[in-house]
Amino acid sequence: FKEMQEHQENSPKILIFNSTGSRNNNKFLEILKDIDFDRAYFVPNISGKNCPDQDDRQSTSEKVLERCKLNCDLWGSGGFTGNNMFEVITAIERDFAKEKRIHVLITGSLHLVGAALAVLDPQLTMTTEF
Repeated sequence: FKEMQEHQENSPKILIFNSTGSRNNNKFLEILKDIDFDRAYFVPNISGKNCPDQDDRQSTSEKVLERCKLNCDLWGSGGFTGNNMFEVITAIERDFAKEKRIHVLITGSLHLVGAALAVLDPQLTMTTEF
């Protein structure tokens, strides 16, 4: 992602991150900070759309949201927490609407990538409304 950005126009760089379990994210987040993201979102692995296969297995418990807030605190300035992927993608669309192009890295959890796909392309048609 960092190397690709060095050869692209000066588009905003956005991180969407979550990790599950009891992993210590300090080192991973330090590596990601070197990329110099314009904004970082910390969000549970929940789409926020009507997706029973995913949302029923995931819990928006206080513990899950607290972990997102902890990661956001570790990140520092430019970090935001979200309740679900739909909320975050909607915020990105709103806040960066004037941009010609943005670059988004979704990492930390394969389930987080699945939540993003459930929002961006729920029928897996390889097209999106965003």
